[in-house]
Amino acid sequence: MTKQEFEKQYDIDVSNERIGGGGFGDVYKAYDNINDIYKAIKIAPVKFIGNKKFSLIQEFAATKDLVAHKNIANYEAVYQFESYNGIFDFAVMQYYPLGNLKELLANHKLSTTQKIQIAEGLINGINFLHQHRIIHRDIKPSNILVSKRHDVYTPKIADFGLSKFYDNEFESISNSVGAGTLEYSSPEQLKGLKLKPNTDLWSLGVLIYELFSGRIPFETDTATGHSANRRLKILENIGSKKTITGIDNCPYPYNQIVRLSLVHDPDERVESAQMLVDLIAQSKREASNSTGSNPNIYKTPGDTDIVTKEELEVLINAERIQQEKQDKFDKQVAQGDAYFKIHNYNKAITAYQQAAEIFPDQPNLSIKITECRRLIEKEEADRRYKTNKEKYDSLIAQASQSFKDGNFTKALSHLETANTHLSLEGEGLQL
Repeated sequence: MTKQEFEKQYDIDVSNERIGGGGFGDVYKAYDNINDIYKAIKIAPVKFIGNKKFSLIQEFAATKDLVAHKNIANYEAVYQFESYNGIFDFAVMQYYPLGNLKELLANHKLSTTQKIQIAEGLINGINFLHQHRIIHRDIKPSNILVSKRHDVYTPKIADFGLSKFYDNEFESISNSVGAGTLEYSSPEQLKGLKLKPNTDLWSLGVLIYELFSGRIPFETDTATGHSANRRLKILENIGSKKTITGIDNCPYPYNQIVRLSLVHDPDERVESAQMLVDLIAQSKREASNSTGSNPNIYKTPGDTDIVTKEELEVLINAERIQQEKQDKFDKQVAQGDAYFKIHNYNKAITAYQQAAEIFPDQPNLSIKITECRRLIEKEEADRRYKTNKEKYDSLIAQASQSFKDGNFTKALSHLETANTHLSLEGEGLQL
């Protein structure tokens, strides 16, 4: 599409219709004259920092091949046009009248049920991204767009400017200090260390805590000033708060999700969003089996519904049971990881399988078990290769000696034996 065609299709009033923005560009409400519908258009200058180019086209590439998901806000298209004062990207996406989650929390009073719907949608969205090997790296309320239908709010994760791809569940990706929003960044992200997918789960834990309590867990009074000072202050706050007060203002199981997510060490933190999805599903099953009530409804003293003593006891008991199971699960996984590190893959499989008996259908455990089995097969293949190679080398040496001795029949016999019976084809050597 040419710049003239773009300007003909979209009416943008930059003076009166700005609806948001930040370091990566400004967002405007625009009218699509061809489809007769409002759109949101993000306008951002293409930046060059050192030898690296930063463009919304890169952000678009991160999600353009993803199938549609109700908790992900994708760009529909990105166009790039050159002007006398630089190169600019124009990203077109669906317009959400309610704006983002930050605006929603500031301007609307939500019920506990509505907050739960938002929290569950966020977890599902992050799980979807991680299943497609995308780490967002900037999960925060202003990057969550919101839609509403029939009194139900649906969060839409947006703004993939800091996103990165990773290859497997156990890979760490490079990171730079300054990437991400300080109050929602994981400790490893604040320190500029390498990141795993569960860096997003720390940000999720901060956001869910804020959603239910109305504040962030690691606040700093240094709202202004140099970002390095704020980063140090936040790290100090994180380090000084071994336990975070007010987590149980979040209804079960979201209090557990916050606890699992806000663990300082990424190796000890909950590994995957899928585990959180499974935790929610399990809590719904337990609530349904215990009360016969709607498993999609959570009742807390802060809600408008009346909570009976029996219902409250069920919730408390369910949390206790869940914590006991989580502790056993964590112990078995840690044991499996320890065996894995010393290459005792059979014992690692046993530990992972015992963990899977506690929480079945855990994709990360399946990945670990599959990896252990692959390494066991590789070790066995290496042993076979070494044995066959030694026999092969011996026969070749004997054939060479027989050839030197003039015993060509014997030399030929050794060669045929090596070729026929000790062929290493498929194991790295082919005669």
